[in-house]
Formats: sequence, structure tokens, C-alpha cells
Amino acid sequence: MKHFLLFMICILIVPQLRAQEQKTEPKSEKFHAGLDYSYLQTNLKLVYMTKQSLWNDMDFGVNKLTKGQIDTLNSVYKYSRNFNCLSIEFGMILLNKPGGKWFIDGKITIGLAETNYNMVNSNSNESAMKINSGFSMPSVGLAFTFRYNFNTHWGLVLSPFFAYSFGTVKHIEDNTYPPIEYFTETRQNKYQYLYSRVGIMASYTLKGFSVSAGPGFYLLYNTNEYRIKRISPTESDIFEMIIHSRLISKSFIDAEISLDWRVIPLLTVSIKGTIGNDLIIHPSIRFNF
Repeated sequence: MKHFLLFMICILIVPQLRAQEQKTEPKSEKFHAGLDYSYLQTNLKLVYMTKQSLWNDMDFGVNKLTKGQIDTLNSVYKYSRNFNCLSIEFGMILLNKPGGKWFIDGKITIGLAETNYNMVNSNSNESAMKINSGFSMPSVGLAFTFRYNFNTHWGLVLSPFFAYSFGTVKHIEDNTYPPIEYFTETRQNKYQYLYSRVGIMASYTLKGFSVSAGPGFYLLYNTNEYRIKRISPTESDIFEMIIHSRLISKSFIDAEISLDWRVIPLLTVSIKGTIGNDLIIHPSIRFNF
């Protein structure tokens, strides 16, 4: 009888103890949202260009520059594009089992960007062209973090990142094709900006603070459609010039460092930077829930 009563007591008590243990386990956050700022400065090289001229309804055809002409332009001019973007971010932890080896996180960003395209004469160091969009261009981004944990402190991180922006810009300072006196003119440039990179870094974590460092590999792909439309003083003649160009980043590798600080369970602050021929400054703040 005593053994039977002891058995019944265990049946009643053990489930209660297990329920209490489950209640005291900390809740693991699944989502995060916050603010994200990106500054990217990238030196470019020209890889493709065509020029087309029109006079009223007469099209003089498209002239595609040869490789030699492209090389000459790259030797005469320095091309660069700066990218500023303020975004809101939404993310989700895709894999993070307690005590597991793998951690996978993904996020998307949506924001407004400012792009500055610069073309400088290498010999005189004078500006040949400046195109400034203002802080009004749409931008979207996609980023992932794949981390393999060797132990509680050390890990290996793979971090792909993509940013895309596009738009039409009318604020143009052009000393290569300057205005013609007495002619009425309009200028605009349609651009597409696609930046992709992946970092491969060693990571060390201690008490909510993580530092990661390693090489980064990247490519900026930039296209421009530059249009100049001029109308004669008598408004009898209309001249148009259309220039299509394609540029890519001159460098493709740099050194990347990333710092993450989980200030409290609900708040994480991060900053990422690069060392190389180009520059990235990428801070963010996010709320975990």
C-alpha cells in the first residue's frame, strides 16, 4: 500500500515540476525590426558605352565605343559613386536551436537613398560630371547571416548582402557636354545600382558581445542612361544625345569587421565596416521580439 501511494504522489508531482521548469525557460525571440543606415563609397571603371545623336526626326545611329576607346576613357577619367541609404529593416531567425551548431538569420530593408555619381579628370583633377539624386531614390536590400558555432565562443560566419536602387535624376553638373548659349535644354539620367557582397569571417562571442572579421568579396554593377535635349532659340530644331554606359567596381576584395552588442534581450546594436580601396559604414539598431 505504501508503495502504491508513493507511486501516485510521483505521478501527480513530477508533471507539475516539469511544467514549472518549462515556464521558467527564457523565451527565444524569433523576429526583429529596426533602423538601418548604409554608406558605400565605390570606385568604378567603365566597361561599356554607346552614344546616339538625333536631329529632329533624323537618327544618326548608335556609336558603340571599342575596347581601346573604353580603356582611354578609364585612363583619362576617375569614376565613383557614393550611396547613402536610411532604411527600416524586418528580419526573422530561421534556425537557432538551443545548443545547436547552426544559426541562420535573414532580413529585408526598405528605404530612401541618395546617390552621387562623380567623374573627375585624372590629369587636371577637375570635375567632368556630377550627378546628385538627393535623398529621394527608392532602395531595397536583402541580407543573411549563416553562422556555424564550434563552441560557445567561436564560430564561422558567412554573410551575403544585396542592395538595389534605381531612379531618374535631373540635378546634373556636366563640364564634358556643357550648355550651349541661347539653347533651351533638359538633362536627365536614369540609373540602376546593384551592389552585392559576401563576407567570410571568424566570430568570437562573449556575454552578448560579438566581433567578426575576415575577407569580403563584392561587386557593384551600375548602369546609366544619360539624355540631353536641346531646342534652338527659334524652336525649329531639336537636338538630342543619348549616352548609355555601364560601370563596375574596380576592386573586388576587402577586409570586413562587424560588431554586435546585445544590450538587453530586446535590443541589439550593430556596426559593420570595411578596409580596402572602397568604403562601407553600416550601423543598425534592432528590436528583438
